[in-house]
Amino acid sequence: MSLRRKVAIEDASEEYDVCVSMSNAAHPSLSVDPRMRDGSLGYRGALPANSASFARDVSAAHASTRIALGVAEGANELAGMFPLECNLDAFDAVSFSKGCYVGQENTARQRFRGAVRKRIAPLTLANAFDGLVPGAAVVNARGDAVGEVIASADARFALIRARVKFLREVANGVDRSKLRVDDVDAAFVAPRWWPESYLASDD
Repeated sequence: MSLRRKVAIEDASEEYDVCVSMSNAAHPSLSVDPRMRDGSLGYRGALPANSASFARDVSAAHASTRIALGVAEGANELAGMFPLECNLDAFDAVSFSKGCYVGQENTARQRFRGAVRKRIAPLTLANAFDGLVPGAAVVNARGDAVGEVIASADARFALIRARVKFLREVANGVDRSKLRVDDVDAAFVAPRWWPESYLASDD
């Protein structure tokens, strides 16, 4: 990164924490999460470090909310994936009119050729199960692996990276087979914020 004028950058990580909350009533300085401007993902911002207890209190609730909504974040959940596999186009986090950024050619190719083969999606478990670990296989009734777990929360919700073709078949009623993760029944329902193009037929 290059700047046109000299600036001084200071590390303020010891004085401030990044905090999240489903409401900004207690801390009006928090702004609505830009990924979902209707407030579904709550609010976020930087608060003095003495608010650390506040950050801890809401972090688990925020993780549960976003995972149930099918939103991944952080290096542990997004590592090794392309931007469109992470649904960043739905959050206006990817530009298709601006060039010259790292990965721009691959991203544009996936977009315009319809070559997104996998996407991050939410999964709901039929029974509470506290043993899900990243990498656990998601299988259909035939035992075919259709995806893998990348995160979980509340022992009832998980984020998976799954084949788009399979997600479309489930969402459109073509494939009605039950999903299973570690011998627990699970179900995929497309999030309301997903663009229609995600589940449109390849035909």
